[in-house]
Amino acid sequence: RVKFNRSYILNNFDNFNEIGGFGYNSISHATSLINFDYIKTMHRLGYSTILWSVRSIGGTYLTDALLCVKCGLDGNDVLPMGIVLKRGALEGREFIPESLSRAEVQKYISESIIGENIVKSYVPRKELLKKDGENYIFSRGETVDFSVDIDEPSYLYLDISHRFTTNTKLPIFAASAVTINGKNIISKFPNEDINGILFLGNYKGEKVDVTVSFNKDTICSSFGLFSVDVDKLHKFCNEVKGADLNVKGSGLCGKCNADEDSTLFLSLPYSDNFVIKVNGERVPYKRALSDFIAFDIPKGEAVISITFIPKGFIAGIIISLIGLSLTALCSKFKSRIDGNVNINGICRIIVMLICIFVFICVYVVSVIAKVLMLIGMI
Repeated sequence: RVKFNRSYILNNFDNFNEIGGFGYNSISHATSLINFDYIKTMHRLGYSTILWSVRSIGGTYLTDALLCVKCGLDGNDVLPMGIVLKRGALEGREFIPESLSRAEVQKYISESIIGENIVKSYVPRKELLKKDGENYIFSRGETVDFSVDIDEPSYLYLDISHRFTTNTKLPIFAASAVTINGKNIISKFPNEDINGILFLGNYKGEKVDVTVSFNKDTICSSFGLFSVDVDKLHKFCNEVKGADLNVKGSGLCGKCNADEDSTLFLSLPYSDNFVIKVNGERVPYKRALSDFIAFDIPKGEAVISITFIPKGFIAGIIISLIGLSLTALCSKFKSRIDGNVNINGICRIIVMLICIFVFICVYVVSVIAKVLMLIGMI
C-alpha cells in the first residue's frame, strides 16, 4: 500500500482518493459507503480522518508496517499482509479496548502482533496534568514540556486527540502549536488535514525537547508523547513468517508455511462476506484488533484462497433475473394484459410505494433515531 507524507497533504495533493486513482493500493478512502468500523479503527491507529473519510497521513512506523505501507517514512519496514502467529495469540483481542489512548493502542498492537512492547511513552516535566474524569484539560496559553533522552534509533510521535466522531469541524482543531528543540514544527495541531498522530522525526543518542503550547482552552481524551523502537521492529519484520498473498479477481490467494498449528492475522478490513479456504476447505474466521481478520492454519504448507461477495450481490442477481423474466412475460403477453388490466397504472403505484418506503427508512427513521440518541432514549 501507499501513503504520502504531510507535505503533500498541505499542498492539497491528496484529496483522499487520488492515490487509488493513480492505480496504487491505498489506506485512503472517501465515499459514502466507507465502513464505520474501518474509519473508527484507522482513527484509533492514529491516521487522519474527517467526516466519512480516511486520509493517507498519520499513523506510526508500527501501524504502517502492519498495513503493508511500502511508501512512507524513509522506506519503511513492511510486514506481510498475512502474519503467522502462535495459535491463540489473538484470543480475546477481537476488539481494541475503548478506554485506551492512541499511544496505548500502539502498545496493544505491538504486544498482540510482535509479542512485546516496542513503544515507549514519555512523562512531561509537569507530571500531573489536569483531568476531568477520563479527559485532559488544558487552558489557553498553557504549555506542556517534554525533555527526553533517546538512546536507541526511534521514531518520535505526539498525539492530541479527542474521542472519535464523524463531524467535520471539531473544537480540538487548531488547539496547539508544537516546537522541537526551539524550532516551530506546526502552529495549529490538530487540524482538518492533520488530526492523526503527529510524526516528530527519527532520533538516536540525543536529547529532544518538545513543547506543546495551547492556543485555546482544550479538552482531549488522548494526549501523549511516545516513540517506536526502530531496531526491534526491523528485527521482527525480517524474522516473521508470513503468507505470500496476491490479488486474484475479487480476492486473494497464496501460500504460507507454519512450523506448528498457528493463527494467521490479515491486515484486511473485516467483513462477514469473505469466504476463506485453506487447502481447499472452508474455514471460519473472526475479527481481530477491531477491524482485521484472523483464522487458524495447520502445521506445514497451507494453500489459502480468499474471495469476497458483496452484501446483497446474490439477492440482487435473483431480483434482476426475476425482473427480466417478468419483463419478458409482459412483453410476450402485453396485448392480452392491456385489454383486461391497467398494467401501467399498477406499476406506477408499486414504484410510488417503494419510493415512499425507501424515503421513510433512509431519512425519516434515521432522523428519529438520531434525535432519540441525542436525548438519551436509545
